[in-house]
Amino acid sequence: MVAFPTTVEEFLSPSNRFKNIYLEGEKEFNHLYVRKGQKYIYLPAGEFRLFPDVFQIARVEAVKPCTGALRRLVERVDRFSGSTLPIYVENLFNPEAVVGLTKSSLGFVRVDVTDSPAPCFLLIRP
Repeated sequence: MVAFPTTVEEFLSPSNRFKNIYLEGEKEFNHLYVRKGQKYIYLPAGEFRLFPDVFQIARVEAVKPCTGALRRLVERVDRFSGSTLPIYVENLFNPEAVVGLTKSSLGFVRVDVTDSPAPCFLLIRP
């Protein structure tokens, strides 16, 4: 029987075969659906670029919003991946989280094509 990853660390582990999954073991989140793999992203400079390996946060809802859960998740991904994996946050609906990512010291940039009410963000690695 195949064991499903339940945490970010298990999902990012080299032994994980799944490319997308709903992580049920993340206690700071009511919902956390993630993907890992290639993705075309429209960058602010007008460039449409293929990223061969991206950690994608597709659905996120913190148990306690505005308490830093998303920041701690990003920091855990960084620690586990050695800060080499780009992180893409898809369709962020929480206005406070949008402001938090925009003003944070994490380095996220807004990458959606339109002036969407649910923007997307990318943390690009050198």
